[in-house]
Amino acid sequence: MPDAGRAAPRGGDVAIVGMAGRFPGSADLTEFWDHLEQGRDLVTEIPGDRWDWRAHTGTSRSRWGGFVPGVDRFDAAFFGISPREAELMDPQQRLLLEVVWTAIEDAGYRASDLAGKRVGVFIGTTNSDYAEVQRAGGRSAERTRSPAPRCRSSPTVSPTSRPARTESSRSRPPAPAR
Repeated sequence: MPDAGRAAPRGGDVAIVGMAGRFPGSADLTEFWDHLEQGRDLVTEIPGDRWDWRAHTGTSRSRWGGFVPGVDRFDAAFFGISPREAELMDPQQRLLLEVVWTAIEDAGYRASDLAGKRVGVFIGTTNSDYAEVQRAGGRSAERTRSPAPRCRSSPTVSPTSRPARTESSRSRPPAPAR
């Protein structure tokens, strides 16, 4: 029986070296923390660029929500994803790829430096009804695969040589692919 006064032997140390996240009204963790410190309510009326809740008064359950900025700015080419596949992906999957990339940058690494290393990325997420949204839009026969965190070089962007983002640019999601 272990001695109650002694710490149990550790199987291995864990270090959290990078973090990232996007939250309602907040492009990054710093902005989110600032909102919390200021006591701001991040629940807002549905933005007009998402949908017009007034046009759905009989079907919309609410006119309020917490909305993440920049969800329409995914750079599919950077992640080696075709525009068609990106269109069919759950928006949460697109955000996940961007946030994981930002967490790696926040840790001071390039993704190429981690290839072949014993590195874990731990994610908190929820289920989504996006497949139902796709079916309702007439895309039930089409399936998308879960995005493995992957980046391939493209003619215009090489993820392994991409310069580190500055603190000011880190708060913005990647520019949309053209």
